[in-house]
Amino acid sequence: MKENNFNDDIDIEEQELAVEDEFQMDQNKVFQTASFADLEGKERAERAKICYNEMKTVADKVYFLAAYGAYVEAARMSGAEDNQYDTDMYLELQDDLVDKYITNGTAKDCKAVFQALAIADFDNNIDMYEAYTAFQQSLKQDEPYRDKKAFYLAKFATAGGIKSLPITTMTALFSNMFINAPGMMEKVFPDLKITEETTMEDLAKMVGYKKEESIKNFATSRGVDLKDNALQYYSKDLHDPKLAKEAMKMDLLEAIIGSWKKSTTNSYVKKLKTKAKNNPDALINDPDLMNGIEKISANNKEELSTSKFKDWETSVGQPTIKQHEPEFLKETQDYFINTFITPFEKDLRKVVDEAEVENLNIKPVNDIIEKKAQKPARKKKVTIDKDLREYLYSLKIRAGQARGASDSPQYTQFYSCINDTLDLVDVILEKRKKGVPFNEEKAYKKYVAAVNDMKTASEIYEAYKLHFRTENPEGEKGKKKVNSKDKEKLSIVRSVRRKNHKYFNVERHETKKADPNAEFLKKSDQALARLAKGKYSSKKAYLEDAAYGVIGYMARSSGGTFLQNPKTGEFMALEDFKDKLLKSKQLEQMLKSTSNPGQYTTPDAVLKALNNKKYRDKMLKSYRKISGVDADKLSLNIEENEINIPGIGSNNKDLDVSNLIFEDDLKDNERLIHVNSKDYNDMLKFFAKDIEKFRLDIYSTYGKGKSDSSPSSLMEDVIKAMTNFSAKGKKKGADTPEGRAQDMMKLSSEEFETKVNALIKSIDKYLNKRQNPTKGDRVDRNEHMMSLKRKLLDYKNENRDIFAGKSGKIHEFKLGDQNEGNVITNTEIKKNLIKFVYDMQISAMDGEVFLLGCIPEENERHQHKYNEMPFPRPTGDLKKVTDAWVDWRNLFRLDENGNPKKMSFDIIKEKVTKLNRELGVYVSKHPNESNNTLEVLMTTTHSIMENIEHLQPYMDVKTIEGRIGSQNLYETVKTMEAPYKDLKNILLRDEYVIDKGLSHFKSEEERLQSVKAIQDIFAKLDKDKKLAQNTFYDIQEIRAVYNPLLDQKGNNNATRPAGADLKPRDYDARKQALANHVIRELFYDNVEKENKWLELAKLHNKGTLQVAVEDIMGKAVTESEAFNNVQEGATYDNITAKFVKEAKRLGTYEEIKEKLRPVNMKEKLEQATQLREERAKQVIEQNKKLNMQI
Repeated sequence: MKENNFNDDIDIEEQELAVEDEFQMDQNKVFQTASFADLEGKERAERAKICYNEMKTVADKVYFLAAYGAYVEAARMSGAEDNQYDTDMYLELQDDLVDKYITNGTAKDCKAVFQALAIADFDNNIDMYEAYTAFQQSLKQDEPYRDKKAFYLAKFATAGGIKSLPITTMTALFSNMFINAPGMMEKVFPDLKITEETTMEDLAKMVGYKKEESIKNFATSRGVDLKDNALQYYSKDLHDPKLAKEAMKMDLLEAIIGSWKKSTTNSYVKKLKTKAKNNPDALINDPDLMNGIEKISANNKEELSTSKFKDWETSVGQPTIKQHEPEFLKETQDYFINTFITPFEKDLRKVVDEAEVENLNIKPVNDIIEKKAQKPARKKKVTIDKDLREYLYSLKIRAGQARGASDSPQYTQFYSCINDTLDLVDVILEKRKKGVPFNEEKAYKKYVAAVNDMKTASEIYEAYKLHFRTENPEGEKGKKKVNSKDKEKLSIVRSVRRKNHKYFNVERHETKKADPNAEFLKKSDQALARLAKGKYSSKKAYLEDAAYGVIGYMARSSGGTFLQNPKTGEFMALEDFKDKLLKSKQLEQMLKSTSNPGQYTTPDAVLKALNNKKYRDKMLKSYRKISGVDADKLSLNIEENEINIPGIGSNNKDLDVSNLIFEDDLKDNERLIHVNSKDYNDMLKFFAKDIEKFRLDIYSTYGKGKSDSSPSSLMEDVIKAMTNFSAKGKKKGADTPEGRAQDMMKLSSEEFETKVNALIKSIDKYLNKRQNPTKGDRVDRNEHMMSLKRKLLDYKNENRDIFAGKSGKIHEFKLGDQNEGNVITNTEIKKNLIKFVYDMQISAMDGEVFLLGCIPEENERHQHKYNEMPFPRPTGDLKKVTDAWVDWRNLFRLDENGNPKKMSFDIIKEKVTKLNRELGVYVSKHPNESNNTLEVLMTTTHSIMENIEHLQPYMDVKTIEGRIGSQNLYETVKTMEAPYKDLKNILLRDEYVIDKGLSHFKSEEERLQSVKAIQDIFAKLDKDKKLAQNTFYDIQEIRAVYNPLLDQKGNNNATRPAGADLKPRDYDARKQALANHVIRELFYDNVEKENKWLELAKLHNKGTLQVAVEDIMGKAVTESEAFNNVQEGATYDNITAKFVKEAKRLGTYEEIKEKLRPVNMKEKLEQATQLREERAKQVIEQNKKLNMQI
């Protein structure tokens, strides 16, 4: 057996350790010379690449990247303008190392990488320990040593902290690439042979453990015995036992990384001690070294971005450093910089200030001085009108269609930004329509801010996606290719940042008008920084800093504004308020120690107090008393703003106190009182009902005859969070629905949101663990969980709206004679049901091509319309999917007598739920066989399930005709007014809404008027967003469907290399299907670049556009030499890339792409319309022959 070096006692090869001392000289040559720092950004990056390539060993390259990474991080901290070149080069060199020595390297190469990382980490920690001990010694010295104190402070802040970041991130990145690299198990463990009988003891010996103690520890550390079965251990928490070997692979590869690093560090320490045998003063012989390094390493992993100075300073005792004047700081900084730091590192002089306050998230004093920025060119104002609204809605639909079952947080944030922007535009347009006066300038600023948020989110998503995937058709080593979903999402996010965009070309950073309080807020930041340092020798200075810091903080936490008198409308300047606060002695009294009135609270306690609710309430009362404003009429002119609370940590959100009333006699333990307390109580009442409903729905998926008899621990956590909505410190009611509802009524707004967040977190944990359900009832359970999460997010937003003084949502409605408030008419509910059925029927088309490829008889019916040919009849889980789809789709088909089939809301719900269940099971059981069409079907059914959930309360309404949801749609419309009472069938064709048989109408004009009447209602419903909404309208669907089974590869038949068992006509159809995909991709790319989506959507319906693109304009592809050269052997995934490459080689690519531009569309529409009419006639003739009706 080959040595796997998995045991702990193997020494590192001497030549790999010897490189370290030699490399330090190279590092100094590269990074600590003026010549390198003085190079321009691009030249410097190229020079770094040359240095990297000159490194002879893997260890040298790793050391170089650690040093280069520290340099890049330091440049970023200093604000270097040309740092992007270095950043890009650093990432490029990282990728190169991964490609050569991990992905395509040998086991020895991989081992050398992690050994070098271990030594680099140890060296860096020694540097930090040395700086730490030196600084400890300096703190014990008296005032004459103040220069050294400043020097060691700066050295400590920069010596190891910056370098620890690239070392730690590289370790994480390289470990991930190592574990997921194809064939890595075979490289590292070439003799590993696992059978059903392999025990944990056998496994330990196979992977290289030799000592009896190490073998035993291998099993006990995993909580099993040596004789336990290895495969059973690794499969115990997995749904699919087949994944056991994958889990074993991850465990063993992670373990061997740790073993390599541990044995390397031990050997390295021995080597250093051997060298220092005759030098007792050497740092390696310090008895406290290893404990110190262990603490440093833990701190670095815990929080890489902050200085550790604060923690270690307090461990020394009470230092005697006095507060020095800025002149002294500058003097000592210059002394340190000129003596010890390279020319480039001069940009880091603000580190001295940062060292003590950085971990408190307060701006350093020097950072507060604003840099002069170049005044950007003024942008032409965007017109906020219906066209903008229409474009945003189209963008939202496209972005929504691109979403998957588990989107990344980055894409979800981008989608939310689109939604926020659209909501803002809706509000503006609605106010204009109703003649409501509002500040247009302020509204436009909000639009600019919303667009900038959207652009930022788009940049974040693109950077995230391309870090792991590549758009290069030829591929990149170490990265997967972007799939069709990725391409679609990238195209969408990039579109919002397109240069000179008609609707989004706004100032990227909005220029604000001069704020009279800006100077005060700047002083407040400086005061907070000094408070964080906590050293004062003057009571006056301390009180003034406290006043500046506290008032500025209160103002910022209120959106950066200040007190307004509602009687006069005048604002009080923050500087004036500060003077009055100090003069009144109120602040001074608040700062007095409660235990010793002769002493003041510490500066650190002031910072912490700002996060205390009682303290904030007192401050707000001080606002009232000093301003002379009547307490009952106090209002703060503020907006929501996310802030960082000093001394507590980042990403805390302060309370939005707009439109709140603070009673003078409010007790400290009482919650804030809502202006809209009735709305809040109503919300909690209906929230309690919904929670109980979901709890019962979830329990219904367990028990006898189900896949699971009782909830798992993860589900128990969810249920516990669902029943834990009682107010803190309040007596709980009985553990019944009524008792829990009663407890909820005592919740404060902030308590409610905290508990909602906890419940969402537990749901996410469950869904992340159970995201691939292989049983139908488990699919239903996941649907309940996702539905619950959507409800929670709605309630969370409603709570915030009520808290901000807005009205709550309507949770309960009544039947009435007109639609107003919470009253809705029977007719309005039925109209929405018609709209829902119509939209759902259009959505059903998403699966039609998939069905044509799977079901022979379906293909025979439609072979005149589609090119894709059938494959053998599906079996097993796939057959269940197709059967469920046909069962659902047949609702829209006429019966044998030519009459529409009975269709009610309940029947639709039953069919869609079944389809969703079968799809969920199939995709979970066959993750490697998923394709775009199945994803489209999944997205379709999820959307319909959401609409069903939304409509359900309305469908449960009982009228004199009976319960609406159980009634036949075509019967219930007979009690409606014209034209609805004449509705016989809702056909699948885009051109008709009313039954195509014109006998129901006296004239064509009357028929068109009837159609328009319904379409107008559909448009109104979309605009008002009242009930069901169609989320599948967009011209881009022309590229969304294809036959996934055409990707199958056949034998080596030279004439038919793919799908070799196909008949000749089927093979030709396959060729056309691949051509259609190329055509769609190229056309889509042109439309995206030219921003023609909205314009195309207005031209004609989707079917005509598809014919124009594929059958007429697409001849440029199908008749090209390039396509015929590459189509044989190509698959759906690679046909476009192969075609583009071949067309470029032949020099015909640009000509073909030009013919597929949207500008050529209008002249082709007439031909497309004629072609569709001819095909329709063919359909009628064939149906007559088959004696069938459509």
